Amino acid sequence: MGGVEPTPDDSGRHVWPTFQAAHKHYGFPGSHQVGSWGDACGVLRTYSNSSIGKDLVPERCGGAEIWYRLKDDAVKAKFLLNIGSGQRLHFFRKVALPLPLSTETETETGVGVENSGDNGSGSDAAVKEEEVEKRKRKRKRSSRQFGCKEMGLFRVAGFGVCAHVPGSTPPPSAVLGQQNTHGRGRDTHVRLLQDDLEGDQEQEQERK
Repeated sequence: MGGVEPTPDDSGRHVWPTFQAAHKHYGFPGSHQVGSWGDACGVLRTYSNSSIGKDLVPERCGGAEIWYRLKDDAVKAKFLLNIGSGQRLHFFRKVALPLPLSTETETETGVGVENSGDNGSGSDAAVKEEEVEKRKRKRKRSSRQFGCKEMGLFRVAGFGVCAHVPGSTPPPSAVLGQQNTHGRGRDTHVRLLQDDLEGDQEQEQERK
């Protein structure tokens, strides 16, 4: 997957060619090269490159819950503002796209059929060499298979210390330490939830 962790998605979310394209479409302020950008009310939008072991996106929630790794205390302070203001943020995530099936099909059938009637050994060798070169060119053009998935609007639910095995989608027990909303601990991640998980959040508060 090219160093990109899978992103659970049970809603068929939109995929942009790049985050820059999404940034331009929505007219977000600032540079698209900044991971999290905010205003006086908190973070407006966040982009994750989905590096292995960076974020935690539980598969059970289908992308509606994200534990996003905090770069430093300055970024954490921005997310704290969201809790006070209630401002939702747009979340985008780099995703690996499947290779197009037509690439291999066209390469396998195109040259061989056209030259099937030629029995000359020299010609056959040339055909095979051309076929190999076509496969290489096709695969090279298809090597950049990444997009930017628009995960939707999220609210900041709190902070915590999060750890998981790279490449896995662990259960909630993989979250170490109690979630908090004051941000005074040595937190590693911010917890983001979509509004359809509001009931889940209320149940957590009751358990506490």
